[in-house]
Amino acid sequence: MNLITIIIIGIILLGGIVFFATQVEKKTSTFQSVKIPLDIFEKEFGKIEINGGTLRFWGNWFGKPMDNYHEIINVELDKTNNILILNLNDGEKVKLWNPSDLEIGQKELRIKKADKILLEWHLYGENKTEENLRFESYRNNGISIEFETNFMPDKRNVECHKSEPALSIIGY
Repeated sequence: MNLITIIIIGIILLGGIVFFATQVEKKTSTFQSVKIPLDIFEKEFGKIEINGGTLRFWGNWFGKPMDNYHEIINVELDKTNNILILNLNDGEKVKLWNPSDLEIGQKELRIKKADKILLEWHLYGENKTEENLRFESYRNNGISIEFETNFMPDKRNVECHKSEPALSIIGY
């Protein structure tokens, strides 16, 4: 090999190393957060600063991205059944079975894992009656996320990814 070939190979290798290093840095620095155990989250909820935002379940938006706003107003933890219940500002309720890895960042709350999530809400602008109660159910079967709803089921295009957090509340 001549000197020019060695220099070219060195430049290519150095460029690859720099590219890889910047990609790793981008992935690790995009979400800076604090992990909080679920029992502390429930007990200290009133003292923890949490922004509201748009809901995502395993990567699937509730509504259009950043088109709605939900705040957690109350937290309950059923320790016997390991169910975390998040009561939201417009009467919505999010129940998570066997949730783990709760993290709070500057503009996002994440719960990385859960076996099942049930979102319940009443049709917006309607009376809060049993007839107007709607739900979305997400269940992690170990292979994929199963989805069920009674809200426009024929028109729903749902894309869930197990690699995404079970629940994200993303602020803006």
